[in-house]
Amino acid sequence: MTIQQLSAQAVKIQLTAEELHHLLRQNGLNGNSPHLPDLIAFLLVQAESASQIPFSQSAVQVELMQDSTGGLTVYFSAEPNALHRSGGKTVRLGARFPDYDALRACCRKLLDEQSVILSSSLYRYRGEHVLVLRLVRTGAALPHHLLLEYGHPFRLSQMNRARLNENGICICPGDAVQTVCRSSSAE
Repeated sequence: MTIQQLSAQAVKIQLTAEELHHLLRQNGLNGNSPHLPDLIAFLLVQAESASQIPFSQSAVQVELMQDSTGGLTVYFSAEPNALHRSGGKTVRLGARFPDYDALRACCRKLLDEQSVILSSSLYRYRGEHVLVLRLVRTGAALPHHLLLEYGHPFRLSQMNRARLNENGICICPGDAVQTVCRSSSAE
């Protein structure tokens, strides 16, 4: 495996056919491989470790390109605006809410913290609502306590984020806190 930093936001990883076979535990690469999300998560950790680019703190674009020898080239690109807007010091927090009233109450309280909330998304996942916040790290303490007070912790590991994106339904991708508050005031 070779890892090459291409820029302040991008890393290229090259795997030989043998390395790919070993990591996927099967012959060939296809989009239906049950090991593909694990491979991407593993490679993302390797890219972050080698480059010190905080991929886990921003949106990441992943490109997979298989070569004629059966090897694989993977490109990871961090969203540049997310890194520059907050100096790279952001954190993602999540909470699940089995009760929509608790979600609304939490969002009303979070309105006072809009200055530290960079984005918020709402998902429907396994019969519950999951609220995901991306925050300025220095101002994350109070929103974190509010999420724990009204909801239940939802660990935003790379794998859980991938599961949420793949198996959940994104109800509100941009400004979920505002949207939930607006919908509750219309009732």
